[in-house]
Amino acid sequence: MSFTSVALQMVTVSLPILLGWCIAKLGFMKAEFERELSHLLLQVALPCLVLSSALGDDVKLPSIADTFSLMGLSFVMYVVATVIAFAVTAALRVPKGTECSYRFAVLFGNAGFIGFPVISAVLGKQALLYASIALIPPNFLMFTVGVM
Repeated sequence: MSFTSVALQMVTVSLPILLGWCIAKLGFMKAEFERELSHLLLQVALPCLVLSSALGDDVKLPSIADTFSLMGLSFVMYVVATVIAFAVTAALRVPKGTECSYRFAVLFGNAGFIGFPVISAVLGKQALLYASIALIPPNFLMFTVGVM
């Protein structure tokens, strides 16, 4: 894939973001609508995007072994990231009582919200399927260990 096509895909993904920002700055989008739109995207649109990637004709589903290998590697990566999160909060000398928030921010990015559309646009539906599988462990960890 050439740089031009990747740049064009990134511009295509970025235009709706820019449009949303302009609409919010002009006062057309209130906080309630923004909250409801985010909810719609997270609860309906992104799962549909993932399902369409898995059920598409041009997508080959990975084997069970590949799926569990990918999830295992993702889990190991998050164990390493946890060590890094503790090191970063210690190195930054964050204020007492806020260490957990900093660690959470270092560990769990917002990969699904904008990451999935970017991956789909730049790398295709097959890559989106693999990204969805790789994000199962962090989502599990975010809503279990992350809450603690």
